[in-house]
Amino acid sequence: MLMVLLVVGFNSHAQTEMDIGYDSKYVTEGRNNLVEGGIVWVSVNHQLDTSWLIGAAYGEASNDAVDYDELNVSIAFSRQVGDLWYSLNYTRLEFYADNQSDNELGVFASWEGFEHVILTFEVVYSSQADGSFLQLGVTNGYKLSRDLMLSPYAKIAFDFGYASERSEGHNHYALGANLRYQFTQNISVISMAEYNIGGSYLKDLNDNQSDQAWAGLHLNVIF
Repeated sequence: MLMVLLVVGFNSHAQTEMDIGYDSKYVTEGRNNLVEGGIVWVSVNHQLDTSWLIGAAYGEASNDAVDYDELNVSIAFSRQVGDLWYSLNYTRLEFYADNQSDNELGVFASWEGFEHVILTFEVVYSSQADGSFLQLGVTNGYKLSRDLMLSPYAKIAFDFGYASERSEGHNHYALGANLRYQFTQNISVISMAEYNIGGSYLKDLNDNQSDQAWAGLHLNVIF
């Protein structure tokens, strides 16, 4: 969900941005999508002008025993009004191994009106599931040195028929952080770690689907 924009990130000065990375698990909606192993992502975003962004992300399971890959192609419109930044996007998802596809509409917003925290809002609607998923969060960026930035975050998520027809309401909590090291003006390495605490519905499924911890390492290049 919103994989293109959220994995790569949005840089208001970039024309084209490429991200290549590995995540130890493929965790979305508080659950692990792969039976074992992680996932490798290659993502490219291109900024058409100050408001419009197009992007694509391809992910494939890193374990040869797991047959999984997906392609996300997105277009997004973004705008900043005072302390509010928002993005409206459409994503086409293709799951080749499963021979399935989906269309998603998403809204992401952040509010920077407070001194120490940034509030985030994210909702996505899936046409295939005919359901939506909502995440509310807090984050901020802390410059540890000239080239090192730490961005911790916390989120609470709610499922309304998006991940499961039987799930309505609180889905999970997420605690995580991104650590970006800026090698040059255009090249950076981003390490990330996240811990998901499943809500009552996820805990009732089985032990494998309740709490999830994963980490990732990504190379980001701006052209």
